[in-house]
Amino acid sequence: MGEVEYEADKRALRQFLCDYFNAQTSCDRKLGNSISPVDGAEVGTKRLKVRWALPGGGKSGGLRLLVDAHCSKKVVTLRHAELRKEIKA
Repeated sequence: MGEVEYEADKRALRQFLCDYFNAQTSCDRKLGNSISPVDGAEVGTKRLKVRWALPGGGKSGGLRLLVDAHCSKKVVTLRHAELRKEIKA
């Protein structure tokens, strides 16, 4: 992925998360296979697992994020990021 594609994908991920937070006032709803609430966040914060597909990553590949959403403040803290790539058998 080149610099231009990276910046475009980063903007798309940011917009995807913003759209989710604007639509979900409580930040605790699952969104297909892309966003799932998980336990372990501090009081007043929601912890979310985010799956983001990347070009060439395959069906199970892509970026996996763990974020803490401070919904009332509209602030997201990245807790963990992992890049996965599908291994073809």
